[in-house]
Amino acid sequence: MKTINSAFASGLITLLVLAGIANAYGEKEDLDIQKESTEESITLIQFLESLQQTHPLFEREELNHAIVAEEQKSLTGAEDWTVSSSANFSHINHSPVTAGIEKTNGTSLTSGVTRHFWSTGGNLSANLTLGIKRYDYLTDPSYSSLPSTNFDNQLSIAYTQPLLRNWQGVLSKLEFDLKSVEIKLTDVQVLENQEDFLTAEAQNFLNWVFYTIELQIVQERLQLSEQSLKDTKRKRAYNLIDRVDVIRAENVLSLAEQNRVTVESSLLSLLQQLSVLLQDDRIMEKIPEFNLYEIHKLPELETVISDFKQDSRVLTQLALTLEQLKIMRKGSKESTKPDFSFTAQVGASKFDENFGEALKIDKPQASLSVSYIFPLKNTTAQANVHTIDLRITQLKKQIEELVIAQISTLSNVYIQLKQMQEILNLNKQQIKLAKQKTREEMATYNRGRGDFTFVIQSQDEEQRAKLTYVRNALVYQKLYIQYLTITDQVLPQ
Repeated sequence: MKTINSAFASGLITLLVLAGIANAYGEKEDLDIQKESTEESITLIQFLESLQQTHPLFEREELNHAIVAEEQKSLTGAEDWTVSSSANFSHINHSPVTAGIEKTNGTSLTSGVTRHFWSTGGNLSANLTLGIKRYDYLTDPSYSSLPSTNFDNQLSIAYTQPLLRNWQGVLSKLEFDLKSVEIKLTDVQVLENQEDFLTAEAQNFLNWVFYTIELQIVQERLQLSEQSLKDTKRKRAYNLIDRVDVIRAENVLSLAEQNRVTVESSLLSLLQQLSVLLQDDRIMEKIPEFNLYEIHKLPELETVISDFKQDSRVLTQLALTLEQLKIMRKGSKESTKPDFSFTAQVGASKFDENFGEALKIDKPQASLSVSYIFPLKNTTAQANVHTIDLRITQLKKQIEELVIAQISTLSNVYIQLKQMQEILNLNKQQIKLAKQKTREEMATYNRGRGDFTFVIQSQDEEQRAKLTYVRNALVYQKLYIQYLTITDQVLPQ
């Protein structure tokens, strides 16, 4: 099985953080995953490597290549030498009596080998026949001197060569050539299936990162709601506010607790799913290590589209299908030709009453024959050619259609990535402003000119801004993985 180290690393290296999450635009202390020193972390590469080592999909997909390769290998059996043998027994009652012979009993044994040659389309055969005949004569003294047994032995070698249809073995090699293309198609499809699986699980890993950070944020908001409720109750105790204000604060706390439980539930259910996929419960105790806020440098859109047209596996699959159709057309076109062939045969024979003399087989013989077979209208073969021509035209249109659709999707994702970069920059500015507002509210409160409620509200707004930032960062990273998938950079060939 292929290892993921070199293949996947080249596609997603920009997404990884190998040791300690880098500070994304100075927000690490607020937005990164906080973990205890005893907690073990896991990177995206480690996560996907574990999947590749444990999930049966990868081995199953690799077996597809082996299956098609064995199917192709089986076709080469058409060139194997074939050994044959046969025995023949005969009995003839002669009536009227022929040359004084009443009965003839014959026995013969024939052994031979044959082979078909793909390189020429011809067939070679060699046969050896050993035969014996016994004669029963009339009870006439004039026949007593005639031999009662004769041995008839023959050795022959024949070769048949097609001159038009199947010249150079075009039809003989057709299925093998089609299987060669099918192997390439299978290899491409294997990569596509593995890439689709890894892409889906990479996005689940991003969800894991997101839920972990989101849980930290909602917990902080829960703490702020608790502080707000305490402050509200304190004011109520001094009759500074109405009872309804306490109820409002309690409602906010209840909603914050609901949010925490919801996020925690999503995180736990996802971890359970990942532990089943990895077949490892230890994943429940690990912390995902990933820089969710990294901005990726993209080449120009024109370059991306040009590379896609040249290297896309989706287009490669259709190109290979087109190649198969062209091979099939070549075979159908070959079938429209007349079956014109010649057969050359050489050999020797010996007929003698003495077995030893008959084994010499020293009487040479040779023959040459020509055959010509051709259906007058050849309707089937002609219709097959026309059908394949139509399928080729249809497939070319399908390729054009797919190029338009894929480039449209690719352009859409590319523009979204660019726009999301601007949105993330605005999110950072919003967080910065929220921090400034919190500092000002705190300073005002410390000078005795403000209310602590405003400080808590400002801190909550800051957490909401961070939550918006992390949500948009998740969207951005998922878009980037989608971009890598479309451009076949997750699992390069």
